[in-house]
Amino acid sequence: MKDYDLRPQLNQLHMPILILSGKYDVQCPHEFSEEMSDLLPGARFVPFLDSNHFPYIEQKAGFINSVDDFFKEL
Repeated sequence: MKDYDLRPQLNQLHMPILILSGKYDVQCPHEFSEEMSDLLPGARFVPFLDSNHFPYIEQKAGFINSVDDFFKEL
């Protein structure tokens, strides 16, 4: 699926979006999460600088706080 690139359509999404990204994630590279955040209007990007693919385990308190804060602001 080398032509499966949805980046051009991301700016059409107008809803609250929370992007949580582990800095050392090799399954979903951090750079891609940053790019997605830049392309989504109003998205909130939260980097977890000491995490891989599992910030909900590796940085549990920060993860929970980020999700709680996001939902409180809706």
